[in-house]
Amino acid sequence: MHEFIDSLVVHAPMLAAGLATGVVAFGALMLALIPVLRRHKQADLTRGLLGLAISVCVLAGGAFIAWCFVAEGLSVFIFGEALSLLLGWVVLAGVLLVRS
Repeated sequence: MHEFIDSLVVHAPMLAAGLATGVVAFGALMLALIPVLRRHKQADLTRGLLGLAISVCVLAGGAFIAWCFVAEGLSVFIFGEALSLLLGWVVLAGVLLVRS
């Protein structure tokens, strides 16, 4: 059990950085999605793909920077990115289900 806690303490900064990067990447997608959800704009393929491209660039750039500085914590960083994106999509789906 002590090994798990020690490992968690060592990798907590990488997990937090991954979570933050995932939130920023999800924010880029939301910037493209919010006007459509509020019905202020029509759905636009260009805007959606641009939001997706920015999101992927943020995720890949964050992973590259994490790999450059702390290569052994890369898996924890990517786990944090994936977790925050998944939670973002779950929250968005829940909000949309409640609103409809």
